[in-house]
Amino acid sequence: MSRLINILLLLLLTALAASAQWNLRPSFRTVEAWHRYGDGVFCRCAHGAFTIDGDGEINTLTKMTGLSSAYLTASIADSEGRFWALGYGDGSIDICVNNRLWHIEPPIQTSGEVCDMFCDGDIIVAAAGEVVMFVNTKKTELFAYCAFNESVRHVAIADGTVYAAVGGEVLSIEVNAPNLQDVDAWRKANYTFPQHSDYDGATPKSMPEDDIAAFAAADGRLTAVNRYCSHVSRQGVESFPHPDGKQFTAVFHNPYNPLHFFLGSSDGSVYEYVNQQLKARYHNQTNALVVSMDCTSDGDLFVLYASSENPVQVFDHNGNWHTATSFNSIKSSSPKQLLFVNDNIVLVNTGKQGIFAVDLGGTPLVFSDDKTSVVQVVSGGVRVGTEINAMMLSKSGYLYAGTDKGVAYTITPELTVEGGANFIRPIITETNDRDGSYSQYLLSSKTVTSIAEDAAGRKWIATKSAGVFVVNDDCNEEIMRFNERNSPLPSDSVYNVAIVQNTGEVFFHTRCGLASYISDAQKSADDLNKILVYPNPVRPDYQGEIHISGLESGSDVRITDVAGHLVHKDVAESGLLSWDGNNLNGHRCATGVYLVFVYNKETGDKAVKKLLMVK
Repeated sequence: MSRLINILLLLLLTALAASAQWNLRPSFRTVEAWHRYGDGVFCRCAHGAFTIDGDGEINTLTKMTGLSSAYLTASIADSEGRFWALGYGDGSIDICVNNRLWHIEPPIQTSGEVCDMFCDGDIIVAAAGEVVMFVNTKKTELFAYCAFNESVRHVAIADGTVYAAVGGEVLSIEVNAPNLQDVDAWRKANYTFPQHSDYDGATPKSMPEDDIAAFAAADGRLTAVNRYCSHVSRQGVESFPHPDGKQFTAVFHNPYNPLHFFLGSSDGSVYEYVNQQLKARYHNQTNALVVSMDCTSDGDLFVLYASSENPVQVFDHNGNWHTATSFNSIKSSSPKQLLFVNDNIVLVNTGKQGIFAVDLGGTPLVFSDDKTSVVQVVSGGVRVGTEINAMMLSKSGYLYAGTDKGVAYTITPELTVEGGANFIRPIITETNDRDGSYSQYLLSSKTVTSIAEDAAGRKWIATKSAGVFVVNDDCNEEIMRFNERNSPLPSDSVYNVAIVQNTGEVFFHTRCGLASYISDAQKSADDLNKILVYPNPVRPDYQGEIHISGLESGSDVRITDVAGHLVHKDVAESGLLSWDGNNLNGHRCATGVYLVFVYNKETGDKAVKKLLMVK
C-alpha cells in the first residue's frame, strides 16, 4: 500500500530530470488549513504547503520539492512535530516522518478526493470519497479502511473513538477495534466535529492568486493579471494591486514597446502603464469586463468586452473613444478573443458561434463601410468541433484555431471576411505496441484551450485534460508531451500557454497554479551584447544543463578552460544553446573558470563570457 521515498534523493532525481528546466509558482497567499507543528506551524494552500519554524524560517513544499501532486485537498500535522500528512484530489496521501516522505495510494479505485484528516498519537484517520482510511505513522502504512455506501465528509478521533460523518449521520467505532473495515460494526453517535480556525500569520511571497484571468509574454517576462498585475521572470515576481480595488481581466503589450502595456479591468476600464508606472485610466460607457485587446500599426487600441451591446470599442492614438458599430451583430455576451490578421482584417472568437471577421477597409475608425462575415472552422466540408477555444497567428501568417476536437489552420486568414477561408486539419503519425504506426487528425479527441508558437516554429498546444503537446512547424510530428505523470507540470488541465521568445521560457496557466519550462528555442538576438550564461556559478549540487542565451542564430560557440583547452563546441540554431557541463570525453568539467567564446561568421560579431564551475 505504501512506498518509501527519501526526500533528499527525490530532490536530487528531480533536479537531474527536470528542475533545471521547470519552475512552479503556486500561490501561498491563501492558507486553507493550518496546524501546530512542533514550535512552528504547518500550512496548506490550494497547490502547495509551507512550514514556519520557531525562528520564523519559511520552507515551501510543492510538487517540485517532492510532493506527489499539486492538487492538495486536506492536511494534518502532529503538534509535537513528529510528522505531517497531505491528502490529494486522487485520494492518495503523503506522510513525512523523520524527513522521509511516504506515499500511500487509495485502497480502492472509487475513492474520491481526501476531504478531511485527523490525527491522534500515531494514528491518522482520513476521509476520501466513500472510504475512511486508517494510517499508522510509526509503520508508515495503511492498516485498515472501511468503504461505506455514502460519501464521508468529516472524520475525527476523540478518547479512543473514531467518528465519521457519513451521509446525513455520524457513525463511530473504537480506534482499536479489530473489525474497522466492517460497516455493520460502526454505530450511530452524537458528535460535533471541531472547526478549523483561520490563519493570520506570515506567508511567502509568490503569485498573489491562483485564479489568473489572463497573461501575456514580452520583454523577457510574463505579465499575469487578476486583482494584481504580476511580472514573472527568473529574477522573481513583482506585483502591484489594481489601483481601484477591482479585478484586472486582460493584458496587452505594445508590440513596438514592450514596456508600454494596457490592462483591462472588470468594470470596463483600461489602464495604461509605461515602465510599470500608471500613466492614465480610460473609461467609456461600457461597464462590462474587458476580455481582450489588440491594436493597429498606428496604435489604435481595439478593446473587446463581455457584452452583447457594443462589444468592441476603439481607443485611438489621439486619445478618443469610438464605438465599433460593425461588431454589434456579434450578439454574444461571452466572446473569447480579439485578433488582428493585418491592419484591415480583425477577428473575434465567439466560441460556439464561430469566428466573427471584419474588414475595416483601410479606415479603422470609420465603421460604416466595414464588411463582416461569420466563419466556422470547416475542413473538407466538415466542421471541426462545435466550439472554438483559441486563435493564434503564426509567424508565417497562418491562422490556427484550437477547438473541442483538435486543431485546424488556414493559410489565407485574410479570406475569412469573404467566408472563403479553407481550414486544414493536420495529420500526425503515432506508434504504439498494439496498433503499430497509424495516422490521425492532430488531437482530434482532445479539447484544445490554447496555442503558442516558439522561435523554432514549434506549436505548444494546451488541452483541457491531457496536458501540453509540442509539435513541429508542420504539425505532423509530436516532439514532446507534458502531463502530471511524466513531468513536474502540476495539472493536466491547462488553460493558457505563452512563450517569452527572447528567453525561450514557456509558461502554463494550469488548474494548480502557474508553471514554466525553459525550452531550447529562443529568438535570435540582433547582436551579442546581451549574452547571458546561467546558472553562473554552477554549484556542486546543480546537475541540470547550463544555458547560453542572447545568441545570434548560426553563431559558433566554443567553451575552453583558462589554459585554452577546448571542452565543448556547438552551433546555435536559435537564440539559446544548452550544454550538459561535460567535456569532450563525456566527463563533468572540473572546478575552475571557463571561457565561453561566441563568434558569428556572417556578421563578424564576437563575445567572450566567463563561467565558474564548482564540482
